[in-house]
Amino acid sequence: MKRLAILVSGRGSNFEAIAGNIGAGKLAAEIAIVVSNNPGAK
Repeated sequence: MKRLAILVSGRGSNFEAIAGNIGAGKLAAEIAIVVSNNPGAK
C-alpha cells in the first residue's frame, strides 16, 4: 500500500477527493501526512 503526503495550498477540495477515493476503496493508499500553508483549508 502506498503512503501519501498531501500538500494543500487551496481550499482542500483535491484532498477531499483523494480521501474519498481511499475511503471508497478506489485507491489503495494511506494518507500519512497533510501539510498546508492555508489556515482556511478544510
